[in-house]
Amino acid sequence: MGGRRNFSECQKTKLLMSTLLKDLYNDVFFEKLIGSLKKIYPPFNLEAFEAFSYKNPLWPSLSLKERSNLLSNSLHEFLSDDFTKNQKLIIQLKDELLQNGIKEGNLECIFLPQYFAGYGLNHFEKSFEALEKLTAFSSGEFAIRAFLKKDLQKCIPYLRKWLNSEDPHLRRLASEGSRPLLPWGGVLVEIKESPEISFSLLEPLLEDPSKYVQKSVANHLNDVSKNHPSLVLDFVEKHFSSHVNTLWIFKHALRTLLKEGNPRALQFFGYSHANSIKMEKFAFLNPNVNPEIPLAFSFDFWHDLNSPLLIRIEYHLYFLRKNGDYGKKVFKISEKSYLPKTKYTLERKHSFKAISTRTYYPGIQKIALAFNGIPFESYAFNYQD
Repeated sequence: MGGRRNFSECQKTKLLMSTLLKDLYNDVFFEKLIGSLKKIYPPFNLEAFEAFSYKNPLWPSLSLKERSNLLSNSLHEFLSDDFTKNQKLIIQLKDELLQNGIKEGNLECIFLPQYFAGYGLNHFEKSFEALEKLTAFSSGEFAIRAFLKKDLQKCIPYLRKWLNSEDPHLRRLASEGSRPLLPWGGVLVEIKESPEISFSLLEPLLEDPSKYVQKSVANHLNDVSKNHPSLVLDFVEKHFSSHVNTLWIFKHALRTLLKEGNPRALQFFGYSHANSIKMEKFAFLNPNVNPEIPLAFSFDFWHDLNSPLLIRIEYHLYFLRKNGDYGKKVFKISEKSYLPKTKYTLERKHSFKAISTRTYYPGIQKIALAFNGIPFESYAFNYQD
């Protein structure tokens, strides 16, 4: 199957995750948490903590984020009144949880860095010291945003320090935490409106050897491209190189602009001569499309140059909305070099099974193929529930 199948599977996974993530907070987890709290802070009122947090009658109805916030608030409620002491206790708690089998890179302990977002905004130095020690265990990318919103300029020296760290978790934290449009993290308005801040932070990471960091840099630049496409393209042009890590970052950073058919973005990666590409014999392979029967189509194409041509093939799906207008999504089919004056035939399928991010409405839908960013004519088909 084609690109749409992978998208659907990805969305199914996200939907499944959204329903199951909050259940990371289970009896096994709380047994380890309670045991660790007892060890690091004997005066801790465990019964009151339990009643306030995961034995609270509201607990079953809370989302992952709400559960995490409640646990963070519970720590504040039942640890000491001394922030500096609590900072040390939370770092000790992290170490004890590691000893009890909670692995690095976990999601359930995100309430530890979140404690500092809630209660450490007047203690920048101690909070950043804690986030630095916690982020490999449970990422501080969301917690740090509270500090960036309060005083961006005060945060910049800490971020620059992390950019030069040997620890990829810290380099990623500097990039990911400062993303202007981080999903689940809200908008950082000051960075969104001043892309030069992003560019200055990301420049030292353009050849970073860690894929973990590369993905973050690419996602950060992609965020910026949604509001400042020309400036991102200027930045890419200025720093474009043959370095494999830089190429990977820029290719993923420009994915939104590539899907939009932006000529400058396409040219960076050798997608040109769209007018030399020909397409014919587009055909629907099934007469009926519904949630159980996917859209299936085929087409022939070739190019009339005298040498191989790098071609990016996509299809644009124009899906009917409730108000009668059409929305558009772009899906990639192929991206490789094709021989000259050679006819190729491709087939693809697109599932219309329900996904969490989109509702399909019965009626006329449309599809158009695009080659190196240039869409061909659209074809209509009927979708029924």
